[in-house]
Amino acid sequence: MHHEWSGDCDLGDGKLDALYKEYTSRRNFYQGLGVKNRKPNLHDDLSKVISALDKDLKFLQDGEKEAYKSYSTKQKQLNTSEDSLFALAWTCEGFKTLIGMNKYLKSTACNIQSRLLRNSLLVMSKKNVGHFRNSLLKYVQSLYPKKREAASHMMVSMVADKKRNFKPYALPVQFLPYHSVTDAKLRELFGDLRKCMVNLGMTVGFVTDGEFNSLRTMGTHRPISTIEIIKEAKAEARATDVRIIRKYLTPLQLPGVDGCPSITTALTHQAVPHDDIIWLYEFMNPENGTKVAFDKPFTF
Repeated sequence: MHHEWSGDCDLGDGKLDALYKEYTSRRNFYQGLGVKNRKPNLHDDLSKVISALDKDLKFLQDGEKEAYKSYSTKQKQLNTSEDSLFALAWTCEGFKTLIGMNKYLKSTACNIQSRLLRNSLLVMSKKNVGHFRNSLLKYVQSLYPKKREAASHMMVSMVADKKRNFKPYALPVQFLPYHSVTDAKLRELFGDLRKCMVNLGMTVGFVTDGEFNSLRTMGTHRPISTIEIIKEAKAEARATDVRIIRKYLTPLQLPGVDGCPSITTALTHQAVPHDDIIWLYEFMNPENGTKVAFDKPFTF
C-alpha cells in the first residue's frame, strides 16, 4: 500500500514502526530543506544533515564488511549457486555505492555551509540547494531498504479449546511475519500472550510442532525435548515400587456425607486422575453385585 511498508519482519516490538517513522521524518525534513520559512535556518539544517550522514556512514561501513564477509564465505563453498553469489555481490556493490553517495553529500553540505558563511546564498541557493535536496531524497530512499529485513515466514499463534479433539478448530489471535527468531524471543512473545489469556481468566498451556523445542509449558526457562519427557516418565515408573503403584490405583471407600461413600486412594499421583479412580471403583463394584477383585485379570 502507498505510504506503508509491507513484507517486513515485525515481531510486534515496535521496531518496524519506529524505523518507518524515522524514514518519513527524514524525508519530510529533507523536502523542506532551504524552502520558504526554513530558508534562514539552512545553516543549522545542514549541520543536522551532516550529523545524520556521519551516523549513516558507520552503519554502511559495518554493513559492507558483513556483506563482503558473507560473499567470501559463500565463494569458498563449492556448492554455492551462481545466483546466490550474484545476489551477494550486488549487496556488496549497493553498500559501496551508498558509502560513495554519503561522502559526496557530506562534502556538498560542508561546501554549501561555507558559502553561506561568505554570504553567497543568493548566488547558489536555487540551483545548488535544489540539486542537493533531490540527491538527499534519493539517498534516503536507497538507504532504508538496507535497514529493513524482508520476512520469509509467518508465525501464527492460535487458541484452541482443551477438547479440540472433539472440536477440531483453533482461533488465530496473532500474526507475526519474520525471517528468523530464537526460542528465547518466542518465549517472550508467548509470555505476553499468556499474560493476556490469564487476565481473561483462561487456563493456559502451549504446544508446538517439532521433536525438540523449548516452547512447551514446562519449557519456560529451559529447553524441553518431548522424547526426554517420555524417557524421564518411563524411568520414574520403573523406579517406583509395585506396592506404591498399587496404592495409586487401588480404590478405597470411605464414609462420606449423608451416607454417600467417598472414593479415594491411599496415595495420589498427578498422572492418575481422580475420575479414573471413580470409574475403576464403579467397574469393580457394579450394581448387579458381582464384584471384580483388584488382582483378578478381566477382559472387556
